[in-house]
Amino acid sequence: MILLNKSLLALLLFSVNANASWLCREAASKAENDYFYACGHSINNSLNEARSNSRKNAQQEFKAFCDDSEYCRDHAFIVTPLRTDCFKNKNRYECYRGLQYRILPTKRSSIQYDKDDLNKTIKAKQEELEKLQENLYKIQEIEKLNTKIEELKKIDQVEADIEQLKSQTSNDYENMEQSRHHQFSLSLQLHDIPFEYDNQSLYGIGFEYTYNIFDSFLYLTIGTSYLFSSIKEDTQNRGSPNTYSDYQNFNHKGYDIYLSTLIKYKQFSLIPEFGHLSVDYKSQRQYFNSFGVANNKEDDSHNFSSSFNGIHLRYGKQYYIQYGYRKFGDETNSRLILGISSDF
Repeated sequence: MILLNKSLLALLLFSVNANASWLCREAASKAENDYFYACGHSINNSLNEARSNSRKNAQQEFKAFCDDSEYCRDHAFIVTPLRTDCFKNKNRYECYRGLQYRILPTKRSSIQYDKDDLNKTIKAKQEELEKLQENLYKIQEIEKLNTKIEELKKIDQVEADIEQLKSQTSNDYENMEQSRHHQFSLSLQLHDIPFEYDNQSLYGIGFEYTYNIFDSFLYLTIGTSYLFSSIKEDTQNRGSPNTYSDYQNFNHKGYDIYLSTLIKYKQFSLIPEFGHLSVDYKSQRQYFNSFGVANNKEDDSHNFSSSFNGIHLRYGKQYYIQYGYRKFGDETNSRLILGISSDF
């Protein structure tokens, strides 16, 4: 796996033009070991259009070759501009353009990258290209174009850089992993807790911090949740004479805190965990006199506290659903989580 960070982006954007003397006017596109030399040719009334279209045709030449080659099709590559030759043929302009592609052994689908950094770099390169091209748009004479050879070399390189960068944002690789060393997640949860009186479902609002500890599949997570129920105190004014009501349990409030590892494969994650849970709640029993009127009640406060271990299965990326089990002592209880992850 390759982490495509800023330093690697800079490395990929720099390569030595070892084949600058290779002219597309004298040879066709060809493959040679790990390299493919793509030639593009264009004739147009506009000099700039002829230059631009010859580059696009060279790119198409590489794409056609790469799509048919198992070694190239899904692999990352480094692109380097070769020589561009333009001349006037009668009243039209003719351009030949060469691009060198070095095909890497690494597949694009295995590369991690920071999408935001990549997009920022592409935008900066496009702005640089626009500034360089401003001085060339009005040129329609070969002689004037040749006086700006250094600027043309810069344009050729920036155009190659942009192609290089955009190869990582192709729709074919839109599911590639972004490098996420630090991630924060929020989630809505439903917990089944084995209280002393019975199992009770509680709602939860969870917060997690996740850190990537190895490649793109092993993460360490620490999380906590605020737990609560919707059951409130329900006072009865009347009942059967000389009886009392069943205990009512209400006002559940608590938390859990846990440590887990997250083993990820594509959009599936297996999450073993251990942690601790503590919930306070109240109970109430009402007594009715001989007329059936409530004249006394018994209140008490309780705490349920227990360590647990569990395992969960999660599916999703930016939005996910998670389901699993937690074991409190001898009890095993299900835990459903609907989550939304947010990266910072």
